[in-house]
Amino acid sequence: MVYLIGCYHRHQWFGISESKHPVELMGYIEDFLENHEIDLIAEEFNEDCIDFTVKKVVCAEVSNKHEIDHKYIEPTYDERVDHEILGEDALLKKQKENDWSDEELQKHIDEDFAKRERFWLNTIEEDHDTESDILVVCGNAHIDSFSNLLNQEGYEVDNIQNFDLS
Repeated sequence: MVYLIGCYHRHQWFGISESKHPVELMGYIEDFLENHEIDLIAEEFNEDCIDFTVKKVVCAEVSNKHEIDHKYIEPTYDERVDHEILGEDALLKKQKENDWSDEELQKHIDEDFAKRERFWLNTIEEDHDTESDILVVCGNAHIDSFSNLLNQEGYEVDNIQNFDLS
């Protein structure tokens, strides 16, 4: 079973300016773990995202505390290049260069998301399979499309939370 939590990315880490949102996400995950045996906590985050403003990463902290495998599944910069994953900023730039309509831009974003989400699944499957119980924390925008991919690949999915804090 794959349990998905969608959130704003800024809730995934504790930074130099403290916010209540990472604390709330951490508490939510801690409560979830009280009732679920999880083999892996995976998240849309990577080592490239960790800089001087990131003090602690919520999922990594919870995983360490509960001795659960943890994996960053977002491709690094080099992996994005290798897999031809552009990202929204590059696509917005291409929209201006190529005079794409909003619909054309969205088509390219959807295609890019599909490549990223396939990368996430491949990364998860390096050590886990459809028999594993996995908690995935990702951006809200990926919940539907990643759920669909997981279902297509034989995973049972539970979209447990859209952690939408302002």
